[in-house]
Amino acid sequence: MNMVNSRSKMFCVVTLVVAVIAAGPVGAASAEKTSRQIKALGPFEKLDVQPAEVQLQDRYDRVQVVVTGVRADGSVADLTGLSRFTVETPDVVSASGSRINALGNGRTSLRIDVGEHSRRIPVQVAGFEKSRVVRFETGLLAALSKQGCNSGGCHGAPSGKGGFRLSLRGFNPPLDVQTLIREQFARRTNPLDPSESLLLRKPTMQVAHGGGQQLQADDPAYGLIHGWIGEGCRPDPDGAARCVRTEVFPRDRVVKSPATSQQLRVVAHFSDGSSRDITHLAVYSSSNAGLATVDRRGLVTGGGTGQTGILVRFLDKMQAARVTLIENRPGFVWPNPVSANKVDQLVHGRLQVLQVPPSPASSDGQFLRRVSLDLTGLLPTVESTRAFLSDKRPGKRGRLIERLLVSDEHALFWASKWADMFRVTRGQLGSRGVDKFHRWLVASIQDNRPYDQFVTDLLTSQGDTFGNPAANYFRAAADTSDATETTARHFLGIRIQCAKCHNHPYERWTQANYYGIAAFFNRIQRTKPDKSGNLVV
Repeated sequence: MNMVNSRSKMFCVVTLVVAVIAAGPVGAASAEKTSRQIKALGPFEKLDVQPAEVQLQDRYDRVQVVVTGVRADGSVADLTGLSRFTVETPDVVSASGSRINALGNGRTSLRIDVGEHSRRIPVQVAGFEKSRVVRFETGLLAALSKQGCNSGGCHGAPSGKGGFRLSLRGFNPPLDVQTLIREQFARRTNPLDPSESLLLRKPTMQVAHGGGQQLQADDPAYGLIHGWIGEGCRPDPDGAARCVRTEVFPRDRVVKSPATSQQLRVVAHFSDGSSRDITHLAVYSSSNAGLATVDRRGLVTGGGTGQTGILVRFLDKMQAARVTLIENRPGFVWPNPVSANKVDQLVHGRLQVLQVPPSPASSDGQFLRRVSLDLTGLLPTVESTRAFLSDKRPGKRGRLIERLLVSDEHALFWASKWADMFRVTRGQLGSRGVDKFHRWLVASIQDNRPYDQFVTDLLTSQGDTFGNPAANYFRAAADTSDATETTARHFLGIRIQCAKCHNHPYERWTQANYYGIAAFFNRIQRTKPDKSGNLVV
């Protein structure tokens, strides 16, 4: 028996020695690689750290630190993943990568080392022993949203999954109160032993779960769900603080090679005036996953040249961060083209950032053909082409545009475009209604009616559609829902129809927004006075 123990001890010692010997070169190689990466991104004049001070209130809090290197020319690079974080008092907080977690009350400082640069920021933890109550909406539902439990492909589907239904992305808390607290005799939760609750055992795969493992015991979401169950599965009281807005840092960042990543930080602001880091609870998605992806921790990684939007969602609050990725092009020189107007200035500014040279100016023949098709839908005649090409006076392109804008062809062409948008068809308006409405559109363009007046005339139109052709707008948009969605699409530039049944899953529009717009059209009545095909709005 002693011989066995001796051999076991010897084996452990040998294993430890081998592990230490093996870890030495690997650790050194990793440090050397990090040093090379920092040098490739630099040199940097200083480090910018967000937040400048870390304040944690309780055991549920997490704070994401973002480290940015600032170069002499003012350009920046994200150094968060290349930074070394050291806590001076380890029993107060711990650093899990760049995320700071509370361990106990007290004050300490966090040291951040990046190459030859170093920064210290103060850290304070207060209220650790008396952690806040986990709120139903801003705690539990946020945790379920983070894990995807209430997404459209899971329990947020209209009929739920496996007999368990949640509101889509937590947009209907009263329904979730009914499901999680009262339904099925509260069989999904066990306040006496929260760890044994089905709400935790299933996503951790302690029991069979059709959606697979969605949660681990060390996830922040697990702690929130466990805490809410242990506190008695209580709904939020009246007047509980609600999230009123979220803030993303950075909102707009240029990532230039050799850099390929950017860490995001998200802060929620609540109705009681408090704020809290919710980077670990926010849900992220990229509008262009082929260019850049974003992981669960808010780290954006990509390559190539282009721009993507990162949608950041916390409950029903959404923000977007714009990330522009640029492949460095050695020898690129901006040609500094002349900007003829404000649009040119904006386009040239973006092209310069992307290191994309602008296309050369079109020839007179190309310009004539393009502008004629854009404004009238017609190719220029032989006579007009010869006259334009032979004109040597300065400013002839501007004069051509002005001449085409007042032509009948322009009015007819663009009236047809508006008619397509407004669904001016015989099936919708009848032959006479089509003729009346189309003539009104042509006259509006010929009269150069301002857009605000044009839209006002449409949305406030009333009377018979033959006498007031603008009222045909509400003949094509035949009911409240149609008028709401058509108006939002044409004049607000948004597709709001998803918000008719639930808050929009990918935009910030809510059901309250939808029915707030619908209220303007709900009292519109449409009657047919006779058999002539006329309609009175």
